[in-house]
Amino acid sequence: MLNKIVLFLILFATWLVMSGMFKPFFIILGAASCLLAVIFYSLLDKNKTEGFSAIGLLLGGVVYGVWLIKEIILSAWDVTAKIWQLEPDISPEMAWVNTSLKNDISMTVLGNSITLTPGTVTVDINEDGMFQVHALTKAGLDDVRSGRMLEKVIKVMK
Repeated sequence: MLNKIVLFLILFATWLVMSGMFKPFFIILGAASCLLAVIFYSLLDKNKTEGFSAIGLLLGGVVYGVWLIKEIILSAWDVTAKIWQLEPDISPEMAWVNTSLKNDISMTVLGNSITLTPGTVTVDINEDGMFQVHALTKAGLDDVRSGRMLEKVIKVMK
């Protein structure tokens, strides 16, 4: 129960900060939408959300978010440099990358993180935790295969 209260407070605080609406009507609507999100969360299959702590996800998510933003900036710089070369060093590749992830939420976070990073796109994810990734360069695909991002996701989702 405490986990759901903390989740509601996190969602509502985020809503307040991002909306900038402080009239009672909008505050009530924001609280109602956050309450609905918590209710829908509690209706999810317990096996898929079991073991997640809202506080742990918040703290780990902030650290992961900062790291991901850094990776996005570095990748964007790398892709821009490659594209603007007179003879671009681009060698598109697509491959399946094996992961140890079995949880839907973890797989979604990793897949979206790969796609957010310029030069790589998650094309498909199967039930066994295999990700089909398209990369602009072999180095980009090798970076995904290295498992750095996977390790960060696993650390956040503990």
